This record gives sequence, C-alpha cells and structure tokens, in this order.
Amino acid sequence: MPKYAIVDLETTGGKASQDKIIDVAIFIHDGKNIIDSFSSLVDPEKSIPYNITYLTGINDEMVKGAPFFHEIAKEIVLRTKDCIFVAHNVSFDYGFLKESFAQLGYTYSRPILCTVKESRKWLPGYPSYSLGKLCPLLGIEISARHRAFGDAEATVKLFELILKRAGDKLLKPTINGYNLPPNLLKKARSLPEKCGVYRFYDEKNNLIYVGKSKNIRKRVLQHLTSQKTQKGIRMVMAINDLDFTVHGSELLALLCENDEIKAEQPLYNRAQRRRRFPVGLFLTENEQKYSCLEIASVKSKSEKPILSFATKLKAERLIQYWCNKYGLCRKLCGLEKSKKNCFAYHLSKCGGACGGGESAVAYNNRLNSLLKKELWKEEEFLIVENGRNEHENVFIYINRGIYQGYTIIDTMDPNTSLDYIIDSIKWHNDYSDSMSIIAQYLRSNKCKLINLKLLNNHGVQKELF
Repeated sequence: MPKYAIVDLETTGGKASQDKIIDVAIFIHDGKNIIDSFSSLVDPEKSIPYNITYLTGINDEMVKGAPFFHEIAKEIVLRTKDCIFVAHNVSFDYGFLKESFAQLGYTYSRPILCTVKESRKWLPGYPSYSLGKLCPLLGIEISARHRAFGDAEATVKLFELILKRAGDKLLKPTINGYNLPPNLLKKARSLPEKCGVYRFYDEKNNLIYVGKSKNIRKRVLQHLTSQKTQKGIRMVMAINDLDFTVHGSELLALLCENDEIKAEQPLYNRAQRRRRFPVGLFLTENEQKYSCLEIASVKSKSEKPILSFATKLKAERLIQYWCNKYGLCRKLCGLEKSKKNCFAYHLSKCGGACGGGESAVAYNNRLNSLLKKELWKEEEFLIVENGRNEHENVFIYINRGIYQGYTIIDTMDPNTSLDYIIDSIKWHNDYSDSMSIIAQYLRSNKCKLINLKLLNNHGVQKELF
C-alpha cells in the first residue's frame, strides 16, 4: 500500500522562480489514516506583500524568527520519501517545492497526484472544484482557510472521500504531471536526465521500441503519456519494462539507436526499421556532359545516393549552401529551371556552366573536388565528443567516407595513444544511413575533428584531449 504526503503551501506570490514559501504543512497518510504530520512557518527572507498578508493573515512579524527554508529542507525530504505527493492543484505546491530545492542545488522528485483532477473524476457534478467552495458542499470544515495546516487538513479529508469513492480502482499518481502505468513507477522515478538510448519491453520481454533523447527521463515520461494516437495508446498499453544506456554524446546515441533498430527490428520503430532518410542526393550527367546534382526519392532510384536526408528541404538547404560557398550553378544543381543562364550568373556568382561559359571539364573537376572535401571520401578522421562524465571522451572513427565504429576513452589515462584508440574501436555493421546521420549532425553541431593523416603519435594525447 503506498503512502501519501498531503501538502499545502502558502507563498509570497504565484511565481516559483521569484517568490518564496512562508507556510508549509504535510500530513503523511497510509491510505487509511494519518500516520505523521509536520507544519511550520518559514522566513522568506523578503517582505511579505500586503495582499498576501490580507489573504493568509501571515505578516512579517509572524515569520521573524521562523526557520529559513534550507533549515527545514531535510525534514521535508525525509518525511515525503517514498510517498506520493498529493495537493489540491498539485502543480502549484509541487512546483514551488521543486524550485526551492533547485535553488539549494537539490533535485526534488516525487510522484504526484492532484485532488482537483481526482475530485472531478470521482466526485462529478459540482459547480466549482476550488478547495474553499468544494469542501463546504461536501460537509468538510476548513479550520483555517489559506493557512497551510488548515488547507492541508481539509485536503486530507477530501482525499479520503476520493479514496472511498474510488474503491479498488487504483488512483494513478504522476511524475512531474505525467500519468504512469503503476508497474513502471519505480523505474521511471530513477531515470537519469542525461543523453542516451532507452528501450521498452512487453510482458514477454520482447523489445518493442528503441529511442534516443538528450533527456532520457523527460522523453520516456512523454512516451508513457502518449495517448493522442492509436499507435501511442497501443505502445503504452504494451510496455511492461524498460531500460536505458547513458552515452553522453548525442551523436553516439543517435548511431547506437539506429544500430539497435536495424539489428532488433522493434515492433513500434516501423519507420526507422525501413529508412530514416528517404530523400537522396544523386550525381548525374546531362546531355552536354556537365555533372548535375539531383534531389529525388531514394526509392525511385536504383543507384545509391551520395547523401541521404530526412526531408527534401534539408537537401535543398545543403545544396544552396554549396552553391553560395563554391559558386556552383543553381540550374545544374536542380534549384532553378530555366532555358538560359541561372540567376546567380547575372550576379557573377556562377561561372556560366549553365550557358556553356565554363567548360564541362572545368566545372566537373570543381564539383568533384568539393564533393571529396565535403563527403570525406579520402579522409580518415576522428570525431571527438564529451562522454558520460568530465573524464570521458567519445571517439567516432570515419575512414574513406564510411563510419567504422566508436570507442570511449578515459581522458585521465596518461598512456593513451592513437594506436590504443584505434585498437579499442567497437566495430560497426555498415548500415546505409549511418553516414547520413553523421553528416546531418555535423552540419548542425560544432564538433572537434581530428585528421589522422596529419597526426602522428608524438604529442597525440594533447591533440586528442
């Protein structure tokens, strides 16, 4: 049987980021009776506004000599440990406590339950669900309205009515406002707010979904409440267990997510099982022997694209960047359709290949040179990213335009060498879209790249770390 911490706060205002707690009350309930309680005024270390004094009756003189929040913080943590946090309009009270703890450098996290939401569900038909208006209609007396102890005491009585009405039907607590299947509650509470890969399993321990997120905890909780689509509902109903891997590096998480989906073929990763990047960039040749760039659906072509993209717009943006940077012809790159010269030619930003002003040989050589440079066809290099902590680096190894694999290295190891890094690479099965993931990531993020052809083992650690 779960325990409940039924809480009420009074504050100097409505904004948790700038206002302070002045009164707190907590009743610990075991589902049948109150088993513990705590209440205290709190010195907000600032003047209490007149309208708050008028509402609560609490003034500056009353809180003078009361404990500061940091002096009762440990008491709150211990008393509410392993409890479901209950309040009337829980987002207000829970939000204030989370912010107050955050200002002390502590992450306060409890599953939450709102008696406003639950009373609407189990006690329907009342004109108002504010505590002050609902309680008299239910025969609940509030001993001291707008004081933490009185309001919390009334919330206890309301909560007991809800429990009685709910019967054997389980009240669903939430974490940070998210509804959770009860069997996942414990694991969801312990999820890290870090970058990595997470996995969902059904009751037969079959892997049904793999995902990546910069914040595993937040993303998993979003999944568990995804009931806007039939697919989301079916997946949430099927989840029986979960696990995760923290990677630190977002690029590594993307690659590992892709690898696991391709290898395991989870039921609810249908789109990623087939292809993440359905739009391709193809190198063709026109009747005048000029090399051209064409954006097309990967499915419509028999040949392999030189690059793949999630959307046509992303492909067009890259080609526009190349045209501006290298003076490519917009007509030959498929960005313009015209019978004569492209618009860039009239701005002296195109060499005239579209009208024969630049020879096919000269233009093709220029295009091939930039493709080798941009697509790393002849390069061997490492992408360096931060790992799971300050003492780790992730090394992603690229050779001749192919993703070879990765390794994670302790930056404190004085014996690290380039040979050691390469030898410790976890080699990768070459899925066609791995390089598209890497290319797209590098276009959007600044990463450290180390050209291995220019690097020898002398002073390698300084360069690598």
